[in-house]
Amino acid sequence: MLLLTATPFQNNTSELKNLLTILEEVTKINDVQSFTGKLCKAFDALEKEFKTIKEGELLLKQIKDLREKLDNDINKLAGFNEDVAINRPSLLKKTNKSRNGMDDCLRDLMVRNTKELLPITPAPASLSETAKFQYLLYRDLVKSSEKEEEKQMFPTKLSQLVSTDSSFFQKRISLPQYKQITNLMEGNLVFKAKFQKLVNCIDEIDKEPLSHKKVITVFVTWRESVKVLEKALRAAGYKVLDPLTGDVQTVDRKNRLEKVKNDNKISTNTLILIVSRVGNEGLDFDEFCNRIIHFDNHFNPAVIDQRNGRIYRGENITTHKKPRGKDLKIFQIYLCETYDQRILYFEKEKRKHKNFYLGDASLDQILAKTIEKNNLAREDEIVKEIQKIHIDLCPRKEFLLNKYKKQL
Repeated sequence: MLLLTATPFQNNTSELKNLLTILEEVTKINDVQSFTGKLCKAFDALEKEFKTIKEGELLLKQIKDLREKLDNDINKLAGFNEDVAINRPSLLKKTNKSRNGMDDCLRDLMVRNTKELLPITPAPASLSETAKFQYLLYRDLVKSSEKEEEKQMFPTKLSQLVSTDSSFFQKRISLPQYKQITNLMEGNLVFKAKFQKLVNCIDEIDKEPLSHKKVITVFVTWRESVKVLEKALRAAGYKVLDPLTGDVQTVDRKNRLEKVKNDNKISTNTLILIVSRVGNEGLDFDEFCNRIIHFDNHFNPAVIDQRNGRIYRGENITTHKKPRGKDLKIFQIYLCETYDQRILYFEKEKRKHKNFYLGDASLDQILAKTIEKNNLAREDEIVKEIQKIHIDLCPRKEFLLNKYKKQL
């Protein structure tokens, strides 16, 4: 289940093979008697098919043709007979009659192995000295105790603090004290600084010639922040569409997006769509949007990738050469010297861990930098340096280190 729901990893084949070896102990990577071995062999076969297509000229149409050639069948791809065939669970067979054995992850890999990484523009918001002091006063309102529940709430409250005032003082905060601090400094200067950076990002996009995709999507984490931003942006003169939040029933969300498409067609100005966590996955924005602003950050890089994936698809992917983002722009706002920057730091570090543990294409770069930084010459010195790295998150440290040694 971990493998088949790993879409936030934006997997390539080497990442998935390494993920599989963590899930299942195998003696040989291509041992076709094991589930892991079967899928790994299928991945190898898929890579061979990619190599038959001239490098740099992989078209989305060719991917579609390849799927038809393989009849969407893992077993046909890997050359398995009935004795070693990979079978889907009977429940899935009943609900997916049109699919003949090729799992979603394999079909998606055809695109993901050719997609280029999206560039994300950091948008730091600086605080004045007075605003920094106010931030510290607000932060001290967050109570931490030995109670497990309150310990878990501590990072949540700080995440809300660097979002909006409404999200921050909902629970576990003394409202009278909050108001005293706010009145003392004539407003919430922390939120004002972040909101101003949001306005700056929107205005930067507005300087560009207006395309047929006029919608800018603003992602936030907290529902209370949606209402605050909607009101503030409208007061600032921007055209704000009805937000997409958990208040919109699941069955009605696609209808809401159809309305956004129609508004996009008839509008002559930039439109703002504010989206909460319900829009992080499963919805397509590519027909009306190619601009994203992350107002709230997230510890998990998969969440950021999933948000970006709302526009990195369909119409926004070029249909010539390698599939890549077409005229896309993504901003990631954060408040300097606050918990916001800490969230962003952890997101970047987790992204590095994901790359390192799953052995993606950046492994060679990591090793090259390690060699250069530490002035290493011999293989045993390099491996010794790698072994110092803290890999408690990975249950198979020795397996990975041996694999890296072979690569060296």
